Amino acid sequence: MNILTHTDFLIFRKIDKMPVLVVEVDGYYYHSNNPKQLERDRMKDKILEKYNIPILRIRTNESGEEKRIYDKLLDELGVR
Repeated sequence: MNILTHTDFLIFRKIDKMPVLVVEVDGYYYHSNNPKQLERDRMKDKILEKYNIPILRIRTNESGEEKRIYDKLLDELGVR
């Protein structure tokens, strides 16, 4: 219920609106130097895990994001 609590992207099934994957984009500088943000990220991960909602964290200093998202979606949908 906190307006500051959200996910960056939620991919869901259109038919039943059930979540398939959460994608979080973590800014390298902001997340690496911010203990409070790291704690919030851990809490978010635990909540999503509790509800069996997979999460993919992508750092802004990495590459290959599109392929990582695509591969994770295939895995979660059981297509591979």
